[in-house]
Amino acid sequence: MNISDNAYFCVQSWMVTKLNLRSVERDVFAIIYGYSQDGESDYHGSLQYLADLTGYSRNSVCTALKNLTEKQLLKKTEQEINNIKFCRYTVNLYTVQTACTPVQTACTNNIVNNKKNNNVVSKDTKTNFQFGRPKVKKNNLFDKCLAEIKDYTNDLELQDILVTYLKMRLDMNGKPLYVNQWKGMLNKIDDCISNSPKGTTHKDIIQLAIDRGWASFYPVNNYSNKKSFSENIEQDENNKDTKYNMSNEDYAKKIEKTRAKDAKGNYIVY
Repeated sequence: MNISDNAYFCVQSWMVTKLNLRSVERDVFAIIYGYSQDGESDYHGSLQYLADLTGYSRNSVCTALKNLTEKQLLKKTEQEINNIKFCRYTVNLYTVQTACTPVQTACTNNIVNNKKNNNVVSKDTKTNFQFGRPKVKKNNLFDKCLAEIKDYTNDLELQDILVTYLKMRLDMNGKPLYVNQWKGMLNKIDDCISNSPKGTTHKDIIQLAIDRGWASFYPVNNYSNKKSFSENIEQDENNKDTKYNMSNEDYAKKIEKTRAKDAKGNYIVY
C-alpha cells in the first residue's frame, strides 16, 4: 500500500443525506471532491491510489467511477500521452448544487475566495466550506439572565440593582443558577412584596437579599405591619428605649415593671 500515513479524505454529511452515496461510491466521490472542489483542479491519480486509500479493490473503484460519471456527479476527461491514456476526474459542481442547494453558495464562495487569494486547493479539505445552517453564537448564562431582567422591568435603577444581585448570585459556590430558575425568582419578588409590610418596594426586597447574601428573594417579615419598611428602619435607628441604648439599671427597672404579680404582690415565676 503506497500511501502516506498522513493521507486522509473527508466524507461530509450531505454526500450521504443529499446525494445518497454509500460505501465505495461515497468514499471515491469524497476523495475527488477534496481535489476539485475549487472548480479548477482535478484528480489525476491512479486507480491503485483510490483502492489503497478506500480499502476497496481496483474493480470496485472502477465500477464506482463509472457509476458516479453516469450519475453526472463526476466529469471524466481522457488525455493520451505517448500512446498512454490518462484519465482526469472532477466533481460536477452544477449537479451537486442542484441536488443540494446549501452547497451552491458555499462552493461558489470558496471558488471566489480561492481565485482572489490565489489559493491552491489540494486533497486537504480543511477549507472554509460550511454545509447547512451557519452556527449561531450562543449567549452565556449572564447574558440570558440579563435579557430576563430587561423583560421584567423598564426601570433603569431597578435593573441596576438586579444586575448587582445577579453578579453576586452567580458567584455563589455550590448554588448553580439556571435561566428558568432566575425567571421564577424575578416573579417571586412581587409575592415577597405582598407578604411584606406596607410600603415595601422592589428595591427593598432586592437590597435585603444583597445585604444578607441570600440565594433567593424573601419577604420582609421581621418588622411591624403597621408601618412601612423604611419607617421601621428609621425607628430602629432612632429608638432610645431599647436594651442596647439603655443603662443596665434603667433596663432592669423597665423589665421589673412588666413582670406579673399575684394577689399578694409576689412576682410570678414561669
